[in-house]
Amino acid sequence: MDEFTENEVSLNQMSLLDTSLFERLFKTQFQSMPKPWQIFHTAIGHHEFKGEAEVIRGSNIILQALATLLRLPPTSKVPVKLVIEKQGLGESWARYFGKSFFSTVLYLDEKNETAEDGFYLRERFGPLCFGIVLTVEDKTVVWSIDRWWFFHIPLPKFFAPRSKTKEFVDDEGRYAFDIDLSVPFLGRLIAYRGWLNVQ
Repeated sequence: MDEFTENEVSLNQMSLLDTSLFERLFKTQFQSMPKPWQIFHTAIGHHEFKGEAEVIRGSNIILQALATLLRLPPTSKVPVKLVIEKQGLGESWARYFGKSFFSTVLYLDEKNETAEDGFYLRERFGPLCFGIVLTVEDKTVVWSIDRWWFFHIPLPKFFAPRSKTKEFVDDEGRYAFDIDLSVPFLGRLIAYRGWLNVQ
C-alpha cells in the first residue's frame, strides 16, 4: 500500500471515529429527524442522559424469574439514566433504572449496506445478539427484531422475542422512548417508557 492510500485509509478511519453510530446508520436522512432525536444520537465518547421511566414487568412467574435473571428492573416509576460510550465503531448503552442496571452494545449490521427497506443494527446482550431493523413512521423510529443468535449460532426467528420499540419526541419536546418486549407463548417480559433530557 503506497503512502497516499495509507493516508486516505487513516483519514477515513478518523472520520468514522468522529461520527456517531446513528449518523452513519441514517446517513442523509439523519438531518431530517427531530432535533432532540438528533442531539441524543450525535453522542460521541462518554455521554449521560437523565430522565424518568415507568417500568412494567410481566406477571407470569416464569417471566418474572427470567427478568430477574437478566437483571431487568422491577415494576416501578423511577429516575432513569442512560450512559452511552463509544466502542470502536459501535456504542455501549448502559441503562440505570433506580438501583437496577443492564447494558447492551450496538453496532452496524452488514445487511445495512444493501437493504432498502430500513436501517439495520445489531444489539448484543450477554450471549444473545439481535438483528434490529429500524423504520421511520411519521418522525417516529420503530425498532423491530429481524434475526437473533446465541453466541454465533443463528436461532429460529419464530422463537425470537417480540419487540415493540419506539423513539419519538413527546408533547413537551423531549426525547422519548416506549419499549415493550414479549416472549412467544408467554407474553410480556418487560415494558418501559419515559423520557430523557438531552439538552
